Amino acid sequence: MSRFFERYEAETSRFFDEVISKEGIARPHYDKLLHRFGQFSIDDIKARREIVNIFFRNQGITFTVYGEEEGVERIFPFDLIPRVVAAHEWQAIEKGLVQRITALNEFLYDIYHTQKILKDKIIPPELILGSQHFRREFVGVNPPLGIYIHVTGSDIIRDGDGNYLVLEDNLRTPAASPACGKRRAKSRKPVTRWSRSAASRRSNIVTCSAAWTIGFWTWAVPLTLSMP
Repeated sequence: MSRFFERYEAETSRFFDEVISKEGIARPHYDKLLHRFGQFSIDDIKARREIVNIFFRNQGITFTVYGEEEGVERIFPFDLIPRVVAAHEWQAIEKGLVQRITALNEFLYDIYHTQKILKDKIIPPELILGSQHFRREFVGVNPPLGIYIHVTGSDIIRDGDGNYLVLEDNLRTPAASPACGKRRAKSRKPVTRWSRSAASRRSNIVTCSAAWTIGFWTWAVPLTLSMP
């Protein structure tokens, strides 16, 4: 019976492999995880995936596809293998997102108040004022604690050298944000012992590894309160 990862070959010349280094060995923060998954057969993984799919379908963790004949509801893509982020990488991601979302929140404050960024022609005024999403009735309004952005979904990828890049930020209601907790819980099932022993740090950022979406939740609570 073929074991999981038994025939895996890292193609590090084509893309950055988060699990296997260019030398063909497991990266340190993935070593224990690979050992745990190495105990499973391919059939074991398939069976666990089917259990998760049934759970997601029963819980309504799906999304709607418009314009396709085969159906309108699909289960959110889910990877049973947890994405492990090394501590130093996570520190860079968290610091970058805090800076990024702070800047976006300040941008919204500016266009609904003094509009300096438009007066200085950094952004063409017609691009903002002509947008269907610009709310003139909101100009001059001060939201509680100055918070415009309550939940953000930032789509993050890695380039060929392993650098983290942001594709886009969804500042409204990121799709699948309610499913993050369910995904994290299910991804821990195959590696329960490993996940309990692995060092982790509480953060204001919640990850959804299926699409590598990071939701930034800090703006949802007063800055004087501690995060749960």
